[in-house]
Amino acid sequence: MADVDTSDYFDIYTQNSQVSLVILYGDEGAISDDKYSSDLIKGRAILWDCKIDGQPVKFMDRVYTTHDSDVELFKQFAEKNGWWYKRSQSMEPNEKLTNGSDVKRGEIIAKLDSTDFEYYPYCDTMCYIDSESGVASNQYWDDSDKMLRDTGGSYEDSYDMD
Repeated sequence: MADVDTSDYFDIYTQNSQVSLVILYGDEGAISDDKYSSDLIKGRAILWDCKIDGQPVKFMDRVYTTHDSDVELFKQFAEKNGWWYKRSQSMEPNEKLTNGSDVKRGEIIAKLDSTDFEYYPYCDTMCYIDSESGVASNQYWDDSDKMLRDTGGSYEDSYDMD
């Protein structure tokens, strides 16, 4: 997805207050006004305000880094903040989840402000959308009408998912 027009493809992230980004900046930065900044990013992960098995939590989705060794930094950061994350950094939506001590397979549900967009990013975990209720989930429901597993900005309709 590196070559897509970011002004359209990432609306599901930018237009929903329940979604944010965890960033590991490059080492070439500087501190200004007590804040570190860099033009380079070494890694990132989507952070969802959601529910896992009905309990309100923050869930850090799959970690993408330039160096595999940096994934551990994200996991440590998630544990420090009490967030859940994928135990194994795979593209599978129903991967085991952990908060550093507990491990389980859980249903993740995020109630979004908006889900109706022209284009969508490929989503590793929260790939099932129910446009009518505004829910994104890691599990397919009968009401799911979109599956976000296309790197070209499209989605799969619910009738294709059965």
